[in-house]
Amino acid sequence: MKLPKTKSKTIFVLSATGSAVGMANVWGFPYKFHKGGLFFLIFYLIFISLFSYVGLSSEFAIGRMGKGSVVNSYEKAIKTSRPNSKIAKIYGYFPLLISLIIAVGYTIIVSYVAKALVDTINGKLLLTPPSVWFEDFSSRSFAVMEVHLLIIVMVILISLGGFKSVQKLNSILMPSMIVIYLIVLVKMLMLPNIGEGYRLLFRFDWKDCNIGTAISAMGDALFALSITGFGMIFVGRMLADNHDIVTNSKLTGLFDTIVALLSAFIIVPAIAVFSMGHAEGPALIFHILPSIFNSMRIGSGFAILFYMAIIMAGLTSLQTIFESISHTLNKEFKMDDKQALLLVGTLVLILGIDLHPLARWSHLMDITIYYLIPLGAMLGAVVWFFVMDPKVLLKEINLGAKKQKNENFIKIGRYVYTPLVIIVCIGAILFH
Repeated sequence: MKLPKTKSKTIFVLSATGSAVGMANVWGFPYKFHKGGLFFLIFYLIFISLFSYVGLSSEFAIGRMGKGSVVNSYEKAIKTSRPNSKIAKIYGYFPLLISLIIAVGYTIIVSYVAKALVDTINGKLLLTPPSVWFEDFSSRSFAVMEVHLLIIVMVILISLGGFKSVQKLNSILMPSMIVIYLIVLVKMLMLPNIGEGYRLLFRFDWKDCNIGTAISAMGDALFALSITGFGMIFVGRMLADNHDIVTNSKLTGLFDTIVALLSAFIIVPAIAVFSMGHAEGPALIFHILPSIFNSMRIGSGFAILFYMAIIMAGLTSLQTIFESISHTLNKEFKMDDKQALLLVGTLVLILGIDLHPLARWSHLMDITIYYLIPLGAMLGAVVWFFVMDPKVLLKEINLGAKKQKNENFIKIGRYVYTPLVIIVCIGAILFH
C-alpha cells in the first residue's frame, strides 16, 4: 500500500479535517452545547485548542516519524528511550483494537444517515412523522442491512483508490460540506421563533459551570479530533518533512470546530422551534432535522444535500480507520492490500450485523465514546510524553516548523495534556 507524502498544506489540512470530522461534530457537540450552554462552549474551545496544539501535533509527528505501520510507529517511539523493550510492538495493538470497535459503531450510524437519504429521495420520510419513521427501523434487527453493506463496500473502494484519490476527494468534500451547512443555516434563519432557539443555545447559567460540563467538553474534543492513539497517526504519515506540524494541527482543529459549530447552529435552535427538548444523540439527526426540512420550501432538496454532507464526513473518517488497520496488516503480517481491506470490512460487518437496533448500537457507542476513545488517547499520551525520548519528539515537531518549540511543549504535554486525558477516563467512569 503506497502512502505518498503530500506537498500541499491545504490538501493535508482538508484530508486531516475530513478524517477527524464525524458524528461527534454532527450530533455529539450540538447536544452537549445545548445541555451545557456557553460554559460548555468555553470549555470546549479551550480543550480543542490545547488538544490540537499538543495531542494532535504529537500524533501527526509520530506518524511522520514512523516509516512502517502505526504499530511500528509505537515501537519506534518506545525504543527511543527503551531500546530493549519487549512490549514496544505489542503496545500499539491496543489502539488498533479500539479503532476497529469505533469503525463498527461508525458504520451503523452512517448507515442510519444513508437510510434517511434514501427515504428522503423516495418520499417516505416526507410522508411519515420523523419519530415514527425512526422508531420503525431503529428498533428492528437487520433494518439497514443493505445500506450497511453498501457503506462498507464504498469505504473499501475509496481506500483502494489510494491516498492521492482520498486527498483529492477531501479537497472537494470538506469545502462542499461547509457550503451545504451554510445554505441550510441560511434557510434555518427564516424559521419562525428561531431567535428563541439561539437564546437557548447561548444561555449563560452558572449551574452549568461544573466538573461534569468540563469533562463532557474534554471528551467531545478528543472525539471530534479523532485523537484515539491510532487513526491520526496514520494520517500524519502523509506529512512531508517541510510541513509545520503544529500549524497544520491548529488548522485541522479550527476547521473541525467550524463544522461542529455549524451543526449546533442548525440543530439546537430547531429544538426550541419544534418543541423537542427531549431530543439527544441520534434523535438530533433523525427527529429534528427531518422536521426542519419538512417545514421548508423544497426542503427535500436541502435534506438530500445535508445527509450527503454527513455521509461524506462518515466515509472519510471510516476510510482513515480502514486504511490504518489494513496497512498494519500489510506491514506486520505481509498481507496483500486488497485482502487486508476485505478482512477489515468483513470484520466490521460481522461485528456490527447484530447491532442495528438503536438500543444495542447506543450501548456500544457509549462504551466507545466514554471509555475507549479516552483510553486510546491516554495510551498515546503516556508514550509520547512519559516513555519516548523527549528530544526525539521535539526534533520531529520542529522539523519544517517556522517557530521552533522548546521543552515547554513537552511540559505542557506531560503536566497538562496527559493529566487532562486521564481525568476524562476517570470522569467517564465516575460520572457516566
